[in-house]
Amino acid sequence: MNRFLFLVLTLCVLANAQTDPAQTEAEPTQPAPGFDESDYENVSPRAVSYALTPVGSSSVNGTVQVNENFEGGTRIIVTLQGINQGQRHALQLFRGSCGPDREPVTPLATVPNIEGDPYSSRTDNPLSFDILSSGDYFLYVYQGADTNSEIAACGEIGAGANASGFGQTPTATTPPSPSPSSPAPASSDTATAPVNTPSPATPTQDTSIAPEFQSPRTASYYLAPINGSNVEANMQINEIIGGGTRIIVSLSRSAQAGVHSVVIHEADCGPDRPVVERLSNIDDSNGDPYVGITNSTLDFDTLTEGNYFAYVHRGEPSSESVACGEVGVGANQ
Repeated sequence: MNRFLFLVLTLCVLANAQTDPAQTEAEPTQPAPGFDESDYENVSPRAVSYALTPVGSSSVNGTVQVNENFEGGTRIIVTLQGINQGQRHALQLFRGSCGPDREPVTPLATVPNIEGDPYSSRTDNPLSFDILSSGDYFLYVYQGADTNSEIAACGEIGAGANASGFGQTPTATTPPSPSPSSPAPASSDTATAPVNTPSPATPTQDTSIAPEFQSPRTASYYLAPINGSNVEANMQINEIIGGGTRIIVSLSRSAQAGVHSVVIHEADCGPDRPVVERLSNIDDSNGDPYVGITNSTLDFDTLTEGNYFAYVHRGEPSSESVACGEVGVGANQ
């Protein structure tokens, strides 16, 4: 009898072993259609940036970067200008357009909250990239560390960002003077590829609107770590209404101290691509060793509608690249 039971149990085990393995193992996570797993490290989360403009007699302005988090939510980085170093400024996100008595959505981290950077704050937010970039929101920057203080700056976020001229003043849209950290021409041993200057695109701004009421457009792009580095960066491209752009590249604090060079190339991340423009070095020449600022003659439409990428190098462009990111039409493909 015991032998009979043993044979029955043995047959059952063998039968289960013949079951289709796909029915006994968890379904693997399927990549999005058309996604090549071998290119995973080159996939860039989406990013967008918006201008903050002064309110009233304030001189405070800046940018808001909204960066997609693949695991959910967003990282929001606010960078202010026209403030005193170490001065604290509360931030509050509202629904609607800049104005009083709007519905509050969520506070953001007070400026400053990033070690070593007295002008910025970083907030990890549960709101998704699509909700923020397609919704109707705005951000208030306050003069003090709480929301009971006066409003210093405001900026539209999402669908209404380029439909409003709120807060624009002539000084906010006047092209800035050349930066003292303007890039030196690349020497022949650091720029092996030919320099191609793209033809300016036809501006899409409504020129019937007086310059003081035009909203400068902004765009931002994520530069991902490469070659085993842990260095990330964000590139902000800010339109100058009078012509050209201001390009701000911000390194993550994981970058080693020292000079980093940034070069914009044609096409997609890869070697031997034509050079478009070498940007200002990232060093401490402007008071922040993690930020480089370039006043470029390239216009906003050319950069955001073209097919480019940016390399960050530790040292001169001939040295190893530590980050790369698509710029323009290829960024979100």
